Amino acid sequence: MAVRLAAFGTAGPIVFLGGATLLGLIRPGYDMASSAISELALGPLGWVQTANFYLTGLSFIAFAFGLYLYLGHRSRVARALPCALLVLSGIGLIISGIFPTDAPGAPETGTGALHNLAFLVTLFPLILTYPLAALLLRREPGFRAHALVTALMPLVVFGLLFVFVGFGSEAGDPLYGVGGLVQRALIVVAFGWITVTGWRLLARSTER
Repeated sequence: MAVRLAAFGTAGPIVFLGGATLLGLIRPGYDMASSAISELALGPLGWVQTANFYLTGLSFIAFAFGLYLYLGHRSRVARALPCALLVLSGIGLIISGIFPTDAPGAPETGTGALHNLAFLVTLFPLILTYPLAALLLRREPGFRAHALVTALMPLVVFGLLFVFVGFGSEAGDPLYGVGGLVQRALIVVAFGWITVTGWRLLARSTER
C-alpha cells in the first residue's frame, strides 16, 4: 500500500506541470512566459486545469500517507507532523481548483482572493515539511545526502516565492514579463521534491 500511494504522489507533480504546459501550448493567446498557471482554469478548457488541481492535490495526500506508512518503523509523532503538512498542502491545491483565479486585469473578487490564499496554503506547509522530513530521512539508509538537500529546500522555495510575489505577480512589477516562468520554476522546485523523494522511496522499497 505504501508503495502504491508513493507512486501516485510521485506522478502528481509531473502530471500537473505536463498538463499545464500542454494546455498552455494549445490555448490561443496564452503566454507561458508571463501568465500564471492558474489562468489556465479560465475559459472553455478551464475544466482541464481545474481537474489538474484536484488530481495533484489528491496525489499530495496520497504521498503523505505513503510516506507515513513507509516510515512505519519510526515513531508516530515524528511521522505525523510532516505528513499532516503534506495533506494540508494537498488540500490547498484542491481549494485552488474549487475557487478559480480572477481574470488578468479584472478587479479582485472573493473567489479570486480565496484562490490566492489557497496558493499560500499549498506552499507554506510544504516549506515547513522539508526540515521535518529531513530529520526523518537522514537516518534512512541511502538518504543522508537527500536529507541534506531537503533541509536546504525552505531557503530555495521561500526565495523563489519572494521573487514571484514581490516582483513578478502583478502588472507593473519588474519581472512581470517573465512572471509565469518564475512561478513555474517555483513549482518545479517545490513540487519536484515530492517526485524525487517518492522515486527514491520506490527505488529503496524494491531493494528491501
